[in-house]
Amino acid sequence: ESSNHIQDIEDMSFKFGDPEEAYMAQCMRVRFLFFRGERLSILSHTVDTNLQSMARFSIRSATFSVLNKEMIDSLTGDKSSNPYAIFNGKICNKQTLLADAQS
Repeated sequence: ESSNHIQDIEDMSFKFGDPEEAYMAQCMRVRFLFFRGERLSILSHTVDTNLQSMARFSIRSATFSVLNKEMIDSLTGDKSSNPYAIFNGKICNKQTLLADAQS
């Protein structure tokens, strides 16, 4: 199963000391599970669980995860979530995230 292969990439990347690649694999796995039909509550919990450590080690992966979380929140109607808080005010919303990516 593709999801298991992506999980293996994540595990091996952590094992060999490459958190950037591991967190990117995690982002792709969440997206893959989303399109496979995984429950949104499970995906939301997965992103929430890993977002803080992701922001410390991989801003690129954190950016993708924040967009995943925003998509999940919009589908579940969760207006209380603020995944952008991990950026400590540097990136406050999707518009500033896009502006930061273009700079």
